[in-house]
Amino acid sequence: MNATVRPVNLQDVPAITDIYNEYILHSTATFETEPLAVPAMRERVSAISSAFPYLVCEVDGVLAGYCYAHPWQERAAYRHTWEVSVYLSI
Repeated sequence: MNATVRPVNLQDVPAITDIYNEYILHSTATFETEPLAVPAMRERVSAISSAFPYLVCEVDGVLAGYCYAHPWQERAAYRHTWEVSVYLSI
């Protein structure tokens, strides 16, 4: 098994969308109820990765998961508090 962690690129978005949609459809982790389309996920990935760390993990050349950091809340008191989200292929 060969695993690699690297920065996200927009070619990863279809696989990221598939992973995320599995969580929407089969868990309560996301608090979303409708699967996302690739263009909507592309907007999210672009916005987050332009300002914050966003990484993917490939196992034997297949995207197996991703993670990213972003501000937890927009209020000034939380300016140093980040949330980290991790999604793995299930």
